[in-house]
Amino acid sequence: MAKPVAERPSPLRDLSVAWGRVTCGLWESSTTLWTGHETGWIARWEAKEGEPQTLTSRASWLGHEGAVRQLNTLAGGGVESLGGDASWVSWSRDGRALSRGRAPQLKANDGARLKDGSWLIASDRGTVTRVLNGERVWRTAGEHRRAAFALSVTGDELLSVGADGWLRRWDAQSGHAIGGRAAHQGWATSLLKLTPPRSLQTTPVWVTGGSDGVVRAWPSDVAHAQIEAPPVEGARGHRADLTRLAGSWPWVVSGGEDGRLSLYSISVAQGHPQVTHLGQLVAFKRGPVMSLTRRGDCVLAGGGQVARDVALACVEGSALRMKRLTLLATPRIE
Repeated sequence: MAKPVAERPSPLRDLSVAWGRVTCGLWESSTTLWTGHETGWIARWEAKEGEPQTLTSRASWLGHEGAVRQLNTLAGGGVESLGGDASWVSWSRDGRALSRGRAPQLKANDGARLKDGSWLIASDRGTVTRVLNGERVWRTAGEHRRAAFALSVTGDELLSVGADGWLRRWDAQSGHAIGGRAAHQGWATSLLKLTPPRSLQTTPVWVTGGSDGVVRAWPSDVAHAQIEAPPVEGARGHRADLTRLAGSWPWVVSGGEDGRLSLYSISVAQGHPQVTHLGQLVAFKRGPVMSLTRRGDCVLAGGGQVARDVALACVEGSALRMKRLTLLATPRIE
């Protein structure tokens, strides 16, 4: 059960070398960025006055055993983080832990917080588990084989992708399987829901990416289709594994193990979503893209080789353009 705690935050000093690469991010505003790192560190960055493209670390602390998987804003300020150790913590802006919880005997690849306070956890056991007050409410069978990598939930609708290459649908309240569809050759690694504007009078579109380097778009009723049906036609954006997706209708950006970002447009013709690959650029000359965080028509990529390796790319027309962004982790007086 999550209980309030009072802790002294870790000393604020330049530990960016030990943080590890950025595994998730959160834009609190155009001038405030939060980052989670592969060694469990969390950092808050603020833009320098008059220099919106230069962000300086204002607080940092060790939050989890294992990579930080997710960061969400808290009402009244601060963030809630989800770690790879399947723990979640609410933090003040200076790193004081306000409450904690943990899913027993799980490792987390992704998660979603529901309105009743429970968590849905995509885990390395190939399952999705719902946890409330530290106790398991339900757990799906391990259809995703070794790992469930990503999930998305809207109301009672839960979709997940994993190491079996499938896009699967579950009832978020009971965990009962509703349907599924083979989505990728190899692992299905990423999942994104896009909601078209009402003027288009079309249903939401699900976008998946996989280790085959392909992006596919699926209609909202995909999980009800016959499981024997083949995957829909997609667009290849990477020669290596695709790691992350981010976007906002009608565009999607993918990141890959090749350190590149690819841009796609999504359209719907006669009820069938279609993907068009528009172009590609290099985010990191060495190292993979490990996270994508959207801000308006831009995405911040984290990864590369060290903690402060980030790349900001913006959608301009039908192309991606790289923008300057610098993170400065300065020593602090304890």
